[in-house]
Amino acid sequence: MTAESKKTNLVIVESPAKTKTIEKYLGKNYTVIASVGHIRDLTNDGKGGLGIDVENKFTPSYLIDADKKKVVKEIKDLSKKANKIFLATDPDREGEAIAWHVVEAAGLSNKTISRISFNEITEKAVIQAFDNPRELDQDLIDAHKGRRFSDRIAGFRGSRVLQASVKSGRNKGLSAGRVQTPALGLIVDRERIIENFKKQEYWSISVNLENQKHFPIVSKLHSRTNNNKKILITDDQTEIKKIINKNNNNKEFIKSEEQSKSIKKDLENSNFVIKNIKNQETKSKPPAPFITSTLQRSASANTGIIPARTMSIAQSLYEGVNIGGSNTGLITYMRTDSTNISESSLSEIGDFIKEKYGNKYTIGPRRYKSKNKNAQEAHEAIRPTSIFNTPEKISTYLNPDQNKIYKLIWNRAVASQMSDSISLITTVDILATGNKEYLLQSKGEVTKFEGHKILSTSKISNSELPELFENESLKLNKVNSTKKFTDPPPRYNEASLIRKMEEEGIGRPSTYASIIQTIKNREYARIEKKALVPTPTGITVTDQLRKIFKNCTQNINDLRFTSNMEEKLDLIANGKENWIEFLEKFYSPFEESVQKGIEEAKNGDKANIPADPTGVFCEEGLELEEKGKKYNKFLGCSKWPECKTILNLPLPKNIKYDKSNPVKCGSRPNKKNNPPAKKSGVICLGENELLIRKRKWDEKEFLGCGKFPKCKVAFPMKPEDDKNIKKWELQKNLIMEKCVDK
Repeated sequence: MTAESKKTNLVIVESPAKTKTIEKYLGKNYTVIASVGHIRDLTNDGKGGLGIDVENKFTPSYLIDADKKKVVKEIKDLSKKANKIFLATDPDREGEAIAWHVVEAAGLSNKTISRISFNEITEKAVIQAFDNPRELDQDLIDAHKGRRFSDRIAGFRGSRVLQASVKSGRNKGLSAGRVQTPALGLIVDRERIIENFKKQEYWSISVNLENQKHFPIVSKLHSRTNNNKKILITDDQTEIKKIINKNNNNKEFIKSEEQSKSIKKDLENSNFVIKNIKNQETKSKPPAPFITSTLQRSASANTGIIPARTMSIAQSLYEGVNIGGSNTGLITYMRTDSTNISESSLSEIGDFIKEKYGNKYTIGPRRYKSKNKNAQEAHEAIRPTSIFNTPEKISTYLNPDQNKIYKLIWNRAVASQMSDSISLITTVDILATGNKEYLLQSKGEVTKFEGHKILSTSKISNSELPELFENESLKLNKVNSTKKFTDPPPRYNEASLIRKMEEEGIGRPSTYASIIQTIKNREYARIEKKALVPTPTGITVTDQLRKIFKNCTQNINDLRFTSNMEEKLDLIANGKENWIEFLEKFYSPFEESVQKGIEEAKNGDKANIPADPTGVFCEEGLELEEKGKKYNKFLGCSKWPECKTILNLPLPKNIKYDKSNPVKCGSRPNKKNNPPAKKSGVICLGENELLIRKRKWDEKEFLGCGKFPKCKVAFPMKPEDDKNIKKWELQKNLIMEKCVDK
């Protein structure tokens, strides 16, 4: 046997969770190794710390991550023994870029390399992918460069001018971003709409009637007749807002109590007769299978799981779960904007529906076209890898959250291929005649065939009316009038913000959750009752960036501009636009605005970020502000350092320091009566017994020297240690350097 024949094939994937499974599918002639995501990134060298030579065709400077050097070395060593190298990273632009970075960082360009991509981690899909290798797609790599470099420029340079325009002390950690900035702008704009919203009074009128058999009927006021002209009366808020903004001679709403009383009096002195009964059969089509954004929204609405967590759970289902001793990929790739389902899966789902529910529940394959014009239709929607892995069958192998997400995906995929649901809607027009003529309307709905609603999250509503006849007289029991006010639009929650970002075309499916998480981490918005509320910092950041880039043609605040950038990146990915020209058009005007903003900040007034309201006041009527670092926050006077009033956080639950009960000026925090540290029975090098202490910020226990703070020896406790601490022997070399008595 020659040395060449002993060589194996090397397969490089992203995630370690995939390695054993794929190695099992391919056999002993393949070695599978994981890059564990990106292995290198831009440095902070050069102009503005961009790591990009903007004056030399945007030539990048890369640095291999410190924790990835070992991986790169291992890839280099294994590649020397390999006949062929297969790059099997994720099937999207990011995966293509990771594969390219591996080739460049490990110096594999002179090797026989094939790019492999599969949408699901199943034996059939993996083998099929290896039977159809391709070359690295340079257009996808260039699109990734365009995105990564424009993000770096917008982030680094935008953050630089932002920090320069905000007063020192409040500008640390402030950042801008190509997608983050317009997404934050949406949250801020919605809050201002809510603040400026003027409520409109309106009244809703209904009547309680009964037929000759004494069956009750509730009917809503629908219209009135004026000089033989029919005028619709609405109590729908959306319609009312349209009427307010634009006069409508054919539609009105009841604006005042006087008007309501007048109509109520008319109805109380009217006769009621059924004028018309209309029965209409309506069909409801099933929703398309999940894409990334709709999965995140549905998970948030139906399970309460936030988008970032949803993506993490979906990743685990994609990479595989141990079922019966074998790792099994349960869903297809979860970062997608395509609603396609493969023909083989369509057939499998159709057969399953016929067997499980019957022939009437399917009309044959349904194919969906994405509403997103930039969707990558070659990809697939999120679906189970096998429809026969029902939620009931595999529930014991999944944790509770995995079960919730998998059931959503499975139900949606099957429901998307089911028949329409059919309902019978009955509309009854009731004529009220007296001093004036009014028309009232009652509606009933009965489900005739549930169809896809047997599985989808759509609610089956039945509101059956009693048997009624045209020209039948009805008896009046009561006229109801209710005063209401229009509501402002709701604040965005994470799911609705994702929907808005998708509608506006900003960001991509893979970035939605991370962008929202960044906004929360930066404390630009906080969660209140599941809604995103902008903080004073977030509002100031938005206002400053809009001011700085107001006249810039490359305005990162502008939704349309950001959307156009996404479209241009798609053109680069399709080989229809040059990535360097794309960056040149962006960089020069953007940098010009940055430089101008920095200069203006040197000579002009800088913005001040107001403190978050605390509701705590001192004797002088001043509101205390939250101060301190993340894990040691307290309330201090806004006149500090002149006034040194301080309160520890959290405040006592039984005391409320408002204007009626102010904090005494000059108050200082009481020392906390911490419980005495417990003895551990563990002796360190200086023969001192380590004590079990608690960290201030999260109450977690650790082992610390009895001579603290003179001796700083500290050691984390393992979960099992609190049960039998004396049996644990410390590794002496881990505390050797810190022990003062060694």
